[in-house]
Amino acid sequence: MFEEGPLADPILGKMDRKFAQHEAQLLTHALSSDQSIDFKRHVMDELSKYNYPHRIEGVVEKAIQSLEEMTRIKEAIPDNARVIGRVALMEASGDNSTGGLSNLLIDTLGVDVGISYKANEHYYNMSLRGEKDLKEHLGDISKELGVKYDGFGGGHQRASGIKVPKENLDAILDELVERINH
Repeated sequence: MFEEGPLADPILGKMDRKFAQHEAQLLTHALSSDQSIDFKRHVMDELSKYNYPHRIEGVVEKAIQSLEEMTRIKEAIPDNARVIGRVALMEASGDNSTGGLSNLLIDTLGVDVGISYKANEHYYNMSLRGEKDLKEHLGDISKELGVKYDGFGGGHQRASGIKVPKENLDAILDELVERINH
């Protein structure tokens, strides 16, 4: 994990890891909830003064807002997602991140791969996420199928994205499900 890297290991080796992880999670969720430049500057200013994240005004409240939004999405997933074998599919709406939704599909439904997609003018943006021990390379599959369906794609083994014309969404989803399930 992140704490075993060449920079983090010597620093975190002398800290209570759980405390550091809790503080990092608060920041992660707060910054997910409020992406405004003003809030980011506020957080950076307070961190530069060596203030603990949980003591920075607004961080805890915004972290809770983020967690509540994630919970709302998790509660909506069973009624809105399709599970086909090892894969769950769901269209993202509003400001919801397709990558975040794909991760929540895995978490909520216990599948190996979560695929979410969102319309953007003439295209669909798709995010694929895989569970920790996934054998398939989602980045390679995304690159290949993105080109095949007149778009583009790529990424890592367990996290990738594809952008395809709207008219190709059903075909690429069918092929993704077929490839991952066999």
